[in-house]
Amino acid sequence: VAGTKGAEFDARLMRPPGFLEIVKTRSDSFSVPTLDAQLDARGVGEIYLSGLDADYCVKQTLAGARNRGYTVNVVRDAIATSHATPLDEIVKGYQGRGAQMKSLAQAISELAPATKPEAKP
Repeated sequence: VAGTKGAEFDARLMRPPGFLEIVKTRSDSFSVPTLDAQLDARGVGEIYLSGLDADYCVKQTLAGARNRGYTVNVVRDAIATSHATPLDEIVKGYQGRGAQMKSLAQAISELAPATKPEAKP
């Protein structure tokens, strides 16, 4: 819930130029039409998911993304659940829906801008 403890961005997260915050009120982030419109406007076809709860919000957003044709990567180190269903079982369900599982290190490597070596004088 916006404005409540825990709803704010972690200070360690980077906000690059052009950062856009879209607030959701349902489990599927794609229930907010602005999300799909903004991704489409930016030519985004591949997304990385993380969050709580793996057996609810992440799963619903994964389904919403796949239904719209996005390539979906789930950052395995950045999902959690408090449900009785074991996380490994939930992950197998994600894979069955076509998601690729990535470690946090893999996601960072894939998402980090390519760096060029400094020219030597």
